Amino acid sequence: IDLFSAADAGAPAGDTWHNVGLVYGDWQPMEALLKDRSLLDRTAFADYYLFVNLIGATDNITKNLYLCWDGSRFYPMPWDLDAAFGRLYTAAPSDPEVWYGGGLYEALLQETDFQALLGERWALWRGALSPESVMAYFEAQYKLLDACGAWQREAQRFGAYTDSATGLTYAFAPGEELQFIRDYLIRRFALVDAMYGGAP
Repeated sequence: IDLFSAADAGAPAGDTWHNVGLVYGDWQPMEALLKDRSLLDRTAFADYYLFVNLIGATDNITKNLYLCWDGSRFYPMPWDLDAAFGRLYTAAPSDPEVWYGGGLYEALLQETDFQALLGERWALWRGALSPESVMAYFEAQYKLLDACGAWQREAQRFGAYTDSATGLTYAFAPGEELQFIRDYLIRRFALVDAMYGGAP
């Protein structure tokens, strides 16, 4: 959503306001944010922007996120990350070349300092992350599930997945999916590198 257009929606009433749902507390911090964007933890929002774009979280840049208030600043927290690492929520492949933005980030990206911060944060994270390091986590979980027989049980119970919206069917093939994720991540790292400074 475009948070800053909420200022035109009138005062909040109840537990929802301009497509924002109140989970805990009251609306006072959000109303303050609409008048003072310095209440955004820009480092946290820069990290979140890079995170969403690195893993291709198609549903988590304009929705499916919490705005958390720590008493002085807002920071983002994702939920419902099923549409990521190369898959849409329907399980169909997502485009590895799409850049995700909109709403709140359109405003932040107008700030030269925020653009510079993105470059700084990517340089920091890129020093610790690579396609290989991310894939090491996937591979460790793959081996664990194989060793305990989970893959075999899953194949017996759910040999294929058919999406109710598209009617497309996907065979249960965790090894092939692991390679799919690896190929996708290589392309996503290259995309973020091209945008924010390249590999170390």
